[in-house]
Amino acid sequence: MRDDKISAGLPGSRWQVNRLLRLQGIDPERLSIFFLGERLPRVRWLRQLVLGAALWLATQFAGEPLLPVMAAAGLHLLAGFLILHGACQALIKSSVWMAARWRLSHYMAGTLVEITGTVPELVLIGFLAVHTPMMALITTLVTVYNNALLFSLYSFFLPKNHQNKYVMPVPITEAGTQVLIAGSVMAVSCGFALLIFSTTGHPKQSFHALDLTILAVGLLTIFVVYMIKLLRESKAEEAEVHQTLQLDEEQVEDRKALVYRDVEAPGLAAIIAVFLLALGSAFAGGYLVAGIAEVALHQLHMNLLLTSILLAFFAGMSEVVLLLSAHRQREYGIALANAFGGIIQVLLLVLPVTLLAVALRIWWLDGALALPIERMLVFLVVFLFPLFYLLAALLEEDHTFDLLDASIMTVMILFMLILLATYGY
Repeated sequence: MRDDKISAGLPGSRWQVNRLLRLQGIDPERLSIFFLGERLPRVRWLRQLVLGAALWLATQFAGEPLLPVMAAAGLHLLAGFLILHGACQALIKSSVWMAARWRLSHYMAGTLVEITGTVPELVLIGFLAVHTPMMALITTLVTVYNNALLFSLYSFFLPKNHQNKYVMPVPITEAGTQVLIAGSVMAVSCGFALLIFSTTGHPKQSFHALDLTILAVGLLTIFVVYMIKLLRESKAEEAEVHQTLQLDEEQVEDRKALVYRDVEAPGLAAIIAVFLLALGSAFAGGYLVAGIAEVALHQLHMNLLLTSILLAFFAGMSEVVLLLSAHRQREYGIALANAFGGIIQVLLLVLPVTLLAVALRIWWLDGALALPIERMLVFLVVFLFPLFYLLAALLEEDHTFDLLDASIMTVMILFMLILLATYGY
């Protein structure tokens, strides 16, 4: 029993030690502690990078006629996806290696992984912002809907308790819900403003670089405070567990090391090499996927919104693969953090970075030009309010997610996406 105490709250821990936590009012199912890394060493990310590079080389032999061009575009898209996904996995793996080498706490490691996992997506948005600023912004907003749909669909597969409900972790039901409320306020205020600007002949018909910068700084400020809150609350949560289980210093260190049981960190030089390779691959994959926008707009004559939905889908496929991988290993905490974190990260990190990139592009390349207020932008911003409000309301109700909640979320998000794809352009 004494040796088992250090695993309390972790997946697969014995019910006897979890009972000690429940007696003190701590629900072990809601603790934000989980195993990092994978049970078996894998180099799948390297194979994906190699295959993606091979596909890209194959496109260099495409001819000028329409069919070869379209075939080359398809290979570009597939190659870019493989490279982006491989880069994302490599970035996460190198982050976990660094955390294991420096013996960071699990919540510090989770924060590091959460931020580095968005790098490929940020790179893609950066390429889009240089060539088509409106598409960069639309793609980022569409990604919010895609990630919310992913979260709602995954909720069907979460293991349910005897009441047929899944108890959500504390970070989601507290800090996460607060961010959703903030997003709802932002969406309704900006949405109403955009409606007024676009329908009443108001002189404000576009966003200047300063407008975008102010909004971006505000969102990034919330993101910083959000991360600080998560770190502080996770640290306090662990301290309460240590006190309840009466762990000594040696056991605390053993518990910290236990979360890295599946991690075999290489040397520092190898970690840096993998990180740099992943970073370079993210730029290569982002460049390839962003280039599909030109083909979709000019060769296939797709509208801006449908093209953005396509790009957002492929840019977010890495999260789907990582979620499925974690679910197969029964690491539901990691899978759920990835699914819900995708919504928060896009809102508070990817979106403000997109706004800053577009603002920089306007200021640096276009001078006095600005980002026009178009109908699709109005639709996307206005629909964020019911999306965030619905998710926040369902999470606040007894901090659980059941089949009805998942069904409501899925149907409503699909309904909004259909409206956007049909009438939003």
